[in-house]
Amino acid sequence: MAKSGMNPKTLQYLMGHSDIGVTLNTYTHLGLEDAQEELGRIAEIENARKEIDKLGGEKTQEMFRVTG
Repeated sequence: MAKSGMNPKTLQYLMGHSDIGVTLNTYTHLGLEDAQEELGRIAEIENARKEIDKLGGEKTQEMFRVTG
């Protein structure tokens, strides 16, 4: 459940743990593959942000183009 993306606090509640540390230490075991996937997601977000900034900059220039 934890690896599938369930909110850790929800998992804590369902398991009946009073301490989130017990839930995380019991149900989350990460490895190199997990870290690589997370870094890939971060890279995708950064690339999308760069594209949005690039497109936004072009539209701003078009709005204020001086002709003469």
